[in-house]
Amino acid sequence: MQLLRQRTIKYPKSFGRPRVILDVNFYVNCMLAMLELDATDHLMNLPEEFDSYLQGEFSKHSQKWEGCTHLYFPVCNHSHWYAVEVDIAKSTMFIYEPDKSCSTDDQIRADLKPMTTFLPMLLKKINIIIDALAIEWITTTSKQSNL
Repeated sequence: MQLLRQRTIKYPKSFGRPRVILDVNFYVNCMLAMLELDATDHLMNLPEEFDSYLQGEFSKHSQKWEGCTHLYFPVCNHSHWYAVEVDIAKSTMFIYEPDKSCSTDDQIRADLKPMTTFLPMLLKKINIIIDALAIEWITTTSKQSNL
């Protein structure tokens, strides 16, 4: 907790109010909802967990999505992690992955299909309308080290 508090003070633009950092469970919940959607061709209601995320109630350090400008979350593809930033104003998902040899464009699109499906639906619940999310690959970040 102390480290988070220091980081908040030291990097206020990175951890300010309009940005929401999501855990891997959010991505997993989207994947599970996508499996249900694929299996039944319809999804009656979004799982209740999503409302908890929207209201900032899912974890101790969560915050409400209302008024946020960016969402961040991790994704794991075949034991390889990468980071995703959603810029709501630009309706774009930025994929921070310097090593394109680990994932193809098609694999990234498949990994992110649950997010590109459900994020617009969730944002609509807080009156933010996004028809579709573009995907842009950022390769100028540091390479992942497994040391």
